[in-house]
Amino acid sequence: MEKALKILPSMMVGSDGTKAEWGQLPVGEQEWMEEAFCRRIGKNLSVYYSAHQAEWERLATEFSKE
Repeated sequence: MEKALKILPSMMVGSDGTKAEWGQLPVGEQEWMEEAFCRRIGKNLSVYYSAHQAEWERLATEFSKE
């Protein structure tokens, strides 16, 4: 089952509900958000593939073909 994105990639929503365009954020905040996003994606991928070993093996096979 696919999940739809809740926001547009160019728009960020702060913890207080304020919205800002990505390009309008200070560089330090952009870097912080990039790092947080990468950590969360990494954690979610790890949890998913830990529970779906066959999917991980298929993905690893595809990577080995490249």
